[in-house]
Amino acid sequence: MPRSEIPWTGLLQQEQLSSSSVKAGNSEFEDGHEASSYVLLLDPGIDPFPQRRDAFRGPDGRVFQVVGTPRARRPARGSRRPAYIAAIVRTSSDYQE
Repeated sequence: MPRSEIPWTGLLQQEQLSSSSVKAGNSEFEDGHEASSYVLLLDPGIDPFPQRRDAFRGPDGRVFQVVGTPRARRPARGSRRPAYIAAIVRTSSDYQE
């Protein structure tokens, strides 16, 4: 089944660093070309559920590709319904569609 673009909402956050991490969230692999990693927190209920290598377009037109497997996350207490869907995404300054 071919995928199509659907409007959806979420929160894009810069990937968090740990004290033992040397990863800075951005990697320049060639002069003027940068790849960045983020955590995308999607509102629950999106259908179809995001998969590895799916892409999301931000309001500014940047395209973010899912890396790994997105996971539904529930609150620590209370409701068993998902609170959000977490996905690690990346974008590159020279990405072409």
